[in-house]
Amino acid sequence: MTYSKRKTLFVHLGTEKTGTTSVQSVLTRHEATVRAAGVSYIKAFRRGVCHNSLTRMMRDDHNDDLIREKISREMRYTQQRNLLISTETAFGKSSTKKMINVFQGIESLEIKPFFYFRRQDLFLESLAKQRGKTGNLAGDYLPFILARREKADYADFLCSMRRQFQDINWAAHLYDRAHLRQQDAVSDLFHQIGLDGLAVAKDTKMTANRTPSLPFIAALSECAFSDPSERRALLRCAMDESPAAFFKSGDVLTAEQREELMDGYRDCNAYMSEEVGVDLTKLFHDDVSWAGASHAITDPEEWAWAVQAARLEIERLTRMVKHASAA
Repeated sequence: MTYSKRKTLFVHLGTEKTGTTSVQSVLTRHEATVRAAGVSYIKAFRRGVCHNSLTRMMRDDHNDDLIREKISREMRYTQQRNLLISTETAFGKSSTKKMINVFQGIESLEIKPFFYFRRQDLFLESLAKQRGKTGNLAGDYLPFILARREKADYADFLCSMRRQFQDINWAAHLYDRAHLRQQDAVSDLFHQIGLDGLAVAKDTKMTANRTPSLPFIAALSECAFSDPSERRALLRCAMDESPAAFFKSGDVLTAEQREELMDGYRDCNAYMSEEVGVDLTKLFHDDVSWAGASHAITDPEEWAWAVQAARLEIERLTRMVKHASAA
């Protein structure tokens, strides 16, 4: 699999909740413009707007040769020197290691992996909210967050990858509006892959970004569903029919929980400060008022009222869903 001209494959690894869907949507919608500017957004194994399916395929070693062959074929026939793969499901020591190992089997290809990261409490909180929105979270958000603390240790991930792949230039970029190019995720990523100044429409506002509040989840967990589809149907109905108050999910972490969680990442953030040239200890720890950062419900009476109100709303929605199904 040798080519006359060496090409560069940028591998955008996410992470999740760092504007990946917006970026991927723009890349897909303006694919011809991006290609004309010198970057080919790889078509092979792209499902929808991204390459998340690659991660699933790579779990089976028998697919390695197929993956290399399809990407090699696309390299052979594209005129662009720079290529891009974008996924948020390959970020993690095992998944990333496998992906890079597969790509290294393609000759005449320089691999440049990079990822964006955000403050750990906000990142893990967003993952929990996403799980709540899809109806796959039963119980409290906090156990879910604590069980995934390792995922937000970006320094550990980066050090591990650099030890494993010493000939590859790894890059990490801070996902913080004040530090993004033009305060925009799309502009920043375009800068990373050599598309500075490319004018594209970036209106990628998501309409389904409502997340059930913790009282709503607590009330929902008391319901007996015959299968997960009923739970998801109820959530979809809630997003359309329920008051906005049931989707104000600022109640996830108290100030104390947030500060305690972030204390565990001080060493990580000190290392990442050197990596990105931004004092993350100051930005993520010292200058943060945790009481101001959290809007969690801490009053027991307010909590009981919120859960009861959500329970009554769920009963109303359940009747509505059953009536619609019967009709």
